[in-house]
Amino acid sequence: MTGASNLTGERITLFDRALVPASNNIKEGYVVVHASATDNQVVDVPSAAAALLGGRAFAGISATQGTINILQDNRVTVAKGGIAKAALKAATACVAGAVAGYNPADGGPVQPVTPANAAVLVPIGRFTQSKASSGAEQFVGLELYAHSADGAERLLSAATASSTAISNTATETAFSVSIPIPANRLQASGAVLKIRAKARVTVGNANDTLQLKCRLDSAAGVVLGQTPAVDVTNAGGDLAVLDLAATLRTTGASGTLVCDGFGGISPGQAVATGGNVQTTGTAGTVAIDTTVAHTLVITATWSAASANNSVVLEDLLATLLG
Repeated sequence: MTGASNLTGERITLFDRALVPASNNIKEGYVVVHASATDNQVVDVPSAAAALLGGRAFAGISATQGTINILQDNRVTVAKGGIAKAALKAATACVAGAVAGYNPADGGPVQPVTPANAAVLVPIGRFTQSKASSGAEQFVGLELYAHSADGAERLLSAATASSTAISNTATETAFSVSIPIPANRLQASGAVLKIRAKARVTVGNANDTLQLKCRLDSAAGVVLGQTPAVDVTNAGGDLAVLDLAATLRTTGASGTLVCDGFGGISPGQAVATGGNVQTTGTAGTVAIDTTVAHTLVITATWSAASANNSVVLEDLLATLLG
């Protein structure tokens, strides 16, 4: 592959297929995706304008040497299973056994899937080799998933650090930590999106109350679920927990989600320092355009502005089944 700094990388042929390249941009080891709604033989790099589902319709890894020239090459050999030789993204390291995926915007190289990038990357397998970071792309062994049988619950994203504090305001405010949902990430009716958020009250004032909400896109977006407004302990230490499940009923520009809360504590129950406040209300059915990107945000609303009212979002996790 042009510019590759390392030509090692396992490839054991189990499932290869000759497909039709739609452009000259397909390099050896690059991810290819379906690029025609009427011909499943046509493939291109994930960032191509014609790539289906925003580049998420994975077809395999290019096993054709060099770079495709469609004036000369009317076929591209694509590895669809077993161990393929993939192009590792430049300036990226990987460890054997770690989950591998690709960012559709990158155009074809792979990289490790982490909690921070899981919402954006498409997971396609596991690395069979460890590689140190290099300034150029390099080949690496990658054991591909059997996607036809892959229906496991997957991490969408998880917070890797606590948010900044929301304090001294009575205006509903979004925490600085959020979870992206890329365009076309919600693809199948019946898919279940699970969201869990935990916030810690560091200090509370007098009889002021705190309420958390989960919204789409912003502090003014559609509400998916909320806690009650609870009079928190003045000394701090209380926890607020949102535990939500949202089932995708329909997809597309007029898609719908049906939201529900689940968990152990009775609705409306508030307990002392260190306790939990569980979900008491959800929005039921909400509209969502699954063809565009969204963001899951958690908001906090204090009943009064005070420097002695402060809350931090410590955990935010979203998973997707289906």
